[in-house]
Amino acid sequence: MSRIIHQKIMLDCSPQEAFRWFIEKERLIRWLAIDARIEAWPGGCYELFWEQDNTAVNSTIGCRITVLETGRLLAFDWKGPRDFAEFMNTADPLTHVTVVFSAGNEANTELHLIHSGWGKTAQWETARQWFDQVWAKALDRLRLLISVPRSDL
Repeated sequence: MSRIIHQKIMLDCSPQEAFRWFIEKERLIRWLAIDARIEAWPGGCYELFWEQDNTAVNSTIGCRITVLETGRLLAFDWKGPRDFAEFMNTADPLTHVTVVFSAGNEANTELHLIHSGWGKTAQWETARQWFDQVWAKALDRLRLLISVPRSDL
């Protein structure tokens, strides 16, 4: 069994625009988190928050961008929510997300999201399966949001 999550979607925009949905706070909070702190350079923060009143819980606080090639590649550390925090958020190294943006046909983008670094225990497998579903839903929200007429952006 593979311990890597691999999600693939097509987006109705250029790779550069798709990249912006992952790196610009104003866009990111429309489809993935309620708040974010992003420093768009290798080593910069990639911190997303899901609880307004408790930013230390259910967040990726402390996570960093590991690779950034504008419009082509973005990679960052990733932490788990409260249910998986005990083992995911103390792992060394943390799990890792890589997003590849490549030109498809007619100004479309083929996006590959790869989430790796999963441990071998049953609790890690539970977390991996949960994230596989969560990433699929989140990327579908992104796809639907991007398909909205451009005047709504």
